[in-house]
Amino acid sequence: MGSINSLAKVVMVFMALVFVCACSEVPQKPSSMNNGEAQTTGPWVAEFEKASAEVLSDLAKAILADGNITDEEILQAKDTLRDCLQASGLTVYKIGTDGSLDTFLPSLTGESVEETGIRAQKLTEVCEKNIDWTTLAGLYNGVRINPNNIDPYVIMAECLVRVGIRPDGYSADDYAQEFETGAFFQEYSSLNPSEDADKFWACNSDPTNTR
Repeated sequence: MGSINSLAKVVMVFMALVFVCACSEVPQKPSSMNNGEAQTTGPWVAEFEKASAEVLSDLAKAILADGNITDEEILQAKDTLRDCLQASGLTVYKIGTDGSLDTFLPSLTGESVEETGIRAQKLTEVCEKNIDWTTLAGLYNGVRINPNNIDPYVIMAECLVRVGIRPDGYSADDYAQEFETGAFFQEYSSLNPSEDADKFWACNSDPTNTR
């Protein structure tokens, strides 16, 4: 037996935004950039233009052509990814619009759990690459949780102060230092559940409280 849980399970969801984005469950359209209208100006235009120039799949090129990713388009991408994964032999339990996946691949005869995991990862990467899934999910999620395209360290620091697990005056630089040293993973490990940990991960998945 083998399973794959990519992205958000072990890496902070918001950090996808540092990239151009890649990563949390999706609520209803929180921002005008998911309203189906073409975006020719605004905080995310540069990221959409860069992604449009770099993606290789026809699906991604078509979705990004108007500078916007609608709810319907991200669902189309999810369905295409699911079809590919299932055709590759994986059972798909969940595809998050943050880019996260929860899948299962049965082991072959004589195959170790580790070998199955590696095989599942390779199959998953092929399917993701086929439609530029990481780019699409990252942009969609980035716009959703950070519509003004603010430095993710800033919005995360603000959220931690807002929910009361960091003091007033806690800054983006403070957050960056804790993140880079791995302090958050130790303090808010899933092995040590707490109310503060719940608050931290809530900020991590939705730092601007768009839900």
